[in-house]
Amino acid sequence: MQRKLYDIMLILSPMIIFLIFWEWFVYDVPKRKFLFAAPSLVFEKAIEEYQNIAFWNDIYITSLETVLGLYWLNSWCFYR
Repeated sequence: MQRKLYDIMLILSPMIIFLIFWEWFVYDVPKRKFLFAAPSLVFEKAIEEYQNIAFWNDIYITSLETVLGLYWLNSWCFYR
């Protein structure tokens, strides 16, 4: 059990270090914050968007168009 926890921490540590560095890099510098939004701001915006019904409608429409487009492409290209 302890070995498994160690392996998980070993895998996640580069990502955590990267996110901490990224947050520190853009902190309190408006030009950098404009070019590279802080991970905390990206996370806040993602949560805000996930709670919006229009977001899920866009996901539905995009998924439908993708599936129908691939179906049409498959039937048009391979069954001629």
